[in-house]
Amino acid sequence: MALAAAQVVDAVAARIKGVGVTDSGERVYTSRAWPLKDLPAWRVVAEEEDIEALTMHTPALLQHVLRVAVQGNAEAVSDLDDNLNGLASQALSAIFSLTPPADALAALGGKVKSFVPVAIARDFAGEGQARLGQVKVTLQATFQTMSNAPDVLV
Repeated sequence: MALAAAQVVDAVAARIKGVGVTDSGERVYTSRAWPLKDLPAWRVVAEEEDIEALTMHTPALLQHVLRVAVQGNAEAVSDLDDNLNGLASQALSAIFSLTPPADALAALGGKVKSFVPVAIARDFAGEGQARLGQVKVTLQATFQTMSNAPDVLV
């Protein structure tokens, strides 16, 4: 089984892919190194993960605070910022839907103690007349594991 943090990342990616955010369709990747040829496309990756022992005995109960980067990538000649803001809006609406689909993210609901957006950042680079842009929505997930079972959320 995958590390608990990877399970959270995979569940977020599946939610974005499952609701078909924009016209990115199946272009949702959980690898930093995956080449993005067709845009728009998404990368969902784990960033910092702070871990704190909540008990002193062994195995210890650990609390994880994980930052997940949901990166929407787009290309536009004009209105790039509008495109990026649209991507962020669609991703947040899908992830925090009031009527979520019965998927992996919903299944983690009882085991992830909190799951909230904490930042949005935008960046761009020039490519001829077109502009390549990225909007990064940072989510924070808090969950627990045992020190001897890093792949099992408790």
